[in-house]
Amino acid sequence: MRQSDNNPAVNDTDTRVRESVRVNSPHQIEFKERVAFPESADSVRYETETYIFLPPALQVTPEHFTSATLLRSLKNYIRLRAPKLPLTAFEDNAGPFADLDSALKDINVRTVNADEDYENAVRRFALTYRQSVKSALETLAQDPDSCTTEDVWRIIGQITGILAAYRSRQTYLVTLGRELGNNHAWAYCDEFMSIITTYYLRNVYLALDFEKQEIVLTLWESEKQYRLKHYPLSVPGAGADNETLLFRWSVLKKYVSSLLFLEAKVQGGQPMLLHSLYGVAAAVSMLFATIIAFSWQGTYGSLSMNLFWAMVIAYIFKDRIKEGLRAWLYKRFQKWIPDRRLQLERGSYRHAGQVEESFRFINAEQVPEAVRKLRESAHTIELLSGKLPEDILLYKKEVTLEKLRTLTQDTGNSVLDIMRLNIRDFLRYTETLFEELPVLEEDAAETAARQAFGEKIYHIYVAQRIKIGEKRAVAMQRLVINAQGIKRLETVQPLTPQNED
Repeated sequence: MRQSDNNPAVNDTDTRVRESVRVNSPHQIEFKERVAFPESADSVRYETETYIFLPPALQVTPEHFTSATLLRSLKNYIRLRAPKLPLTAFEDNAGPFADLDSALKDINVRTVNADEDYENAVRRFALTYRQSVKSALETLAQDPDSCTTEDVWRIIGQITGILAAYRSRQTYLVTLGRELGNNHAWAYCDEFMSIITTYYLRNVYLALDFEKQEIVLTLWESEKQYRLKHYPLSVPGAGADNETLLFRWSVLKKYVSSLLFLEAKVQGGQPMLLHSLYGVAAAVSMLFATIIAFSWQGTYGSLSMNLFWAMVIAYIFKDRIKEGLRAWLYKRFQKWIPDRRLQLERGSYRHAGQVEESFRFINAEQVPEAVRKLRESAHTIELLSGKLPEDILLYKKEVTLEKLRTLTQDTGNSVLDIMRLNIRDFLRYTETLFEELPVLEEDAAETAARQAFGEKIYHIYVAQRIKIGEKRAVAMQRLVINAQGIKRLETVQPLTPQNED
């Protein structure tokens, strides 16, 4: 998997944004924003503008693409993040184990929501474990030379202790699950925790020296044997067909992580601003027709052929005036009118906020100065600098999260905003994958034998500008594509704070 991580933060009153970008498939690129906010915040609002610069040869133009078709190329997720704690916090009397035991103790098996409360308590613990273990092991992997053998033993021992303490509650949790209708949340989360433990251990193992690797390997082997005994379907085999196993992992991860998902529901109807603009257009056109009617009625009377023809002509122009004025007003106010509005909910009853999206073509004069300068400096060939026209797409997303204290009372104070852009439709007019290049040698036979081919590529530039309050930050990526899809991802500039307009 090819990945570009952009880590500089954007701050506004302690709200921070970090971004990472990666290629998921030959046709999909993923932008992941981590938005963290202070515990005292009641709401947070941020805006992301994504500028896509495309070569004219791809023919991505308003004639071929509408806002609706462009929005279908996007897939968005917003979800909460579990708290990230030091591993020592699991030993505290007020730590995750205490929260788990307290939540389970409060469950009344006769209540309607008892089954859901049980699942949520166990999944919340598993997600907190994942974030905490990931953080601890990533710290080791990022700076392996600064950690001692004792440090590795300590962290591996803490992880082993947490898993043992969770599994020591098996009898109680399984019994409670059976009382709630044969709920298997404990086993699912146990398998999930074992899988993600070995997943993060592998990255650490590859970064450490031999002596420290042996320490990591003890826990790796222990968890592998544990899963072979209890969850044999979740143990991968080198050289084996792991298709079913990978699908199982995906379903398991989605089951546990769904506690954090925010559901986005499309809001029906047009925005009030659009209704108002269309109302103004209708009023102006009706005013024109009424003035004509009153003027001619005063001149020719209420029952005359002249008035009849005047009314017919007036109503013809009335409809044309209304349609023309509607189009003109929409174009003038377009940047304030979203193409799609989404309502964010957690579960089926808790309002979490809203998202407004728009996707449209713009011209070069509408590109912000910081983005324009970044684009001009990104050319790989000097002669192209400012010489060739481009088709420019702007995807704008405004996110407002509300009631944060209630929304995040059982999670961490941050969200993940994930956008996946599929470029398959942009490849319709790409040319052949390879093109023969002119090569000549003195010997004709040698010339024929030394044919040269070059791969036909295109550059798509994707710039993002993130706004929080008065703060701005800009990043840019270069997508090198061919007829088959994305060939590679290159970071032109990571997410960097800007002082601009």
